Amino acid sequence: MSNDFDLWAPEPGDSDYIAPTLPQRAYASLPSTGELIRIERGVSGYYPEPEYTELATAKMLNDVLGVSMAQAEAMLTGSMFGWACPGANPAAYDENGKLRGAIWACSLKAE
Repeated sequence: MSNDFDLWAPEPGDSDYIAPTLPQRAYASLPSTGELIRIERGVSGYYPEPEYTELATAKMLNDVLGVSMAQAEAMLTGSMFGWACPGANPAAYDENGKLRGAIWACSLKAE
């Protein structure tokens, strides 16, 4: 299996890198609870979206915004592990939002 996404990996120490193919906003389900959340490009963490819980799913909201499953997964990873992490790039995922290969450069950030 090819690791094409390795080609775009930021230089060591380039903590300001954000993949240019990320949208401004995406929706996801919080992995620990399933709660609907909003993720903003370049922002650590997430915003709960309780008003949409009964009306829409993350996939429905992302579809309206034109956000692919790969972009949504990359946004979730970036919000948790930092935007310079290789997993914060949609190129690391297939069209179903599944990771293409192992990513070893991500770790929890110390704030």
